[in-house]
Amino acid sequence: MTEIEQEIFEAIEALPAIYGKADRKEKAIAAARQVFENRLGRIQQIFSIDSPLDLDSRLEELNDIVEWIGFSLRKFPHTIKWLCVKVGKGPSEKSRRCSIEVYRGEPGPNPQYTPSIGKSTFITAASIIYSDAEGNAWLPEFVVKEGLEGVKQRAKYRSQQYVRVPVAAPTWPGKEEYLSRLTALLPSQEEIDKKQEKRKVQAEKKRKEDKARLAAQKLELEKKRKLEEQKAAEEKQKKDARRAKMEQVHSVNVTRSYSIQVKDGRYKRWQRCEEEFQDVSLFFSGQRVYIVEENGNETISTRQNVQIQNSAA
Repeated sequence: MTEIEQEIFEAIEALPAIYGKADRKEKAIAAARQVFENRLGRIQQIFSIDSPLDLDSRLEELNDIVEWIGFSLRKFPHTIKWLCVKVGKGPSEKSRRCSIEVYRGEPGPNPQYTPSIGKSTFITAASIIYSDAEGNAWLPEFVVKEGLEGVKQRAKYRSQQYVRVPVAAPTWPGKEEYLSRLTALLPSQEEIDKKQEKRKVQAEKKRKEDKARLAAQKLELEKKRKLEEQKAAEEKQKKDARRAKMEQVHSVNVTRSYSIQVKDGRYKRWQRCEEEFQDVSLFFSGQRVYIVEENGNETISTRQNVQIQNSAA
């Protein structure tokens, strides 16, 4: 695990506003870690200085990943469903008096009807309250619901025994703080710009090196081609000189006889074959005969296997 990945996972373990028993908190942290592990390749792109992503793209993708963490934590409502409350002194040092805006009664099926809004106050343990960086106090949604239910049950008058529903929707108060902690791990815009400039210089250098290498390869290939052409011309000149001294016949039709081995049952035998050539030149060297066609193709045979049929003219 790289240093940056270690810092990311440490930030996960310090996720703010995760409340509950130790085993529940451990499961929630494991769920958040799983989001990162499933997207580790993209995470490396976001945080790596070598990535071609600009800062805005990194921030956008990081926000998406944090949103995915919030989505994965939906299985653990105590982690992301919190309500903002106002906090005052409680009857003891370990307790606090919390107040929150509520609807006086549950909203009915008629959308035009909205219950009146008031405030409800209840007492809860101070250790449960989470305070964010801006000084706001937060309580898990289920704690608020339990507190409001207690207010209803303790009401002295029937007119006060109504259901109290928080006006605000629950949210994940630690998201921005957690996102800020991860954002601090990103390379700065200055670092990204320097890296991109260095990448451009390296790319230009490589382009020039590739161009020079291709030019050298082309030059070498051209040199090799000329040498091969020169060698072929010299070989042809020597061959023509040798042929000029040979006994020769031109513009004739000939039949060449030859034998091939064929399979006959369990055994092999030799079979006599013939091949005809039209309008060829013959060059004789001892018992050897060179049959040269108009296109330059050459077949080697022997005098006894070549029969001149007639002149092609």
